[in-house]
Amino acid sequence: MQSSIKGFFIMARVVKALILRELITRYGRDNLGFLWTFFEPAFFAFLVTLVWTYFRLHERSDFPITAFIFIGYSQGLLWRNTIGQAFRAVGANMGLLYHSMVKPIDFVLSRFLLEFLSVTGGALMLGVVFVGLEMVPLPYDWSYLLMGWFLMAWFGLAMALVFASLSVLVEVLEHFINAFLYIFWILSGALYPAAMLPPSVREYALYLPTLHNAEIVRYGFLGPVIEHYYSISYTVLFNLIATSVGLFLLRIAERKIEVE
Repeated sequence: MQSSIKGFFIMARVVKALILRELITRYGRDNLGFLWTFFEPAFFAFLVTLVWTYFRLHERSDFPITAFIFIGYSQGLLWRNTIGQAFRAVGANMGLLYHSMVKPIDFVLSRFLLEFLSVTGGALMLGVVFVGLEMVPLPYDWSYLLMGWFLMAWFGLAMALVFASLSVLVEVLEHFINAFLYIFWILSGALYPAAMLPPSVREYALYLPTLHNAEIVRYGFLGPVIEHYYSISYTVLFNLIATSVGLFLLRIAERKIEVE
């Protein structure tokens, strides 16, 4: 028991050090690069709102398009950024594995936590601005909003474990990861509601756990403005299985690194 507690605190110190190292490496000490997490979804939401207003589409529909784009784009960043950063985490920090306390899982956890905190912080700041400008309403149900947000973050962590492992086991995957992330971004459900899909298409689209998570977040934020389709048990089960697979693959990848 004491060894497990000691191991946890060692991991916590290592992850903290890696987060600080990553912050300095990625953003430097004296610039505002970290604020891009705030400006990226803000710019995208404002751009779509501008197009929506220019064509007077807001006069034909009561659907809160700004709120829809803002929350959809923000939650999509949770898994996209986490997977993208974790995929390169092991290779970029291979030299640190010479320290016995540092393990590949520490790289994934540190990048996941950094992306989770930055995207969540950016979404909160942007949400305050949009609510103040009366461009989006206050959340309809905080419990569903937070549950969907954390389920989406958990999905990002599970996939980060899988893809970080595959980056070691299948080196050729490096050439396809960006294309995969862009394609899955379109399919994920971040920028379309399930209600818009024909029933025959929606049946297959709901195999995507990201669509369930997005629908939960949208319901929590917008309320019953449209019909929402989701299963909490399905996305929890998927995340549990994906996390187990990711940890298993990461252990295999760690053994390959030790042999090399």
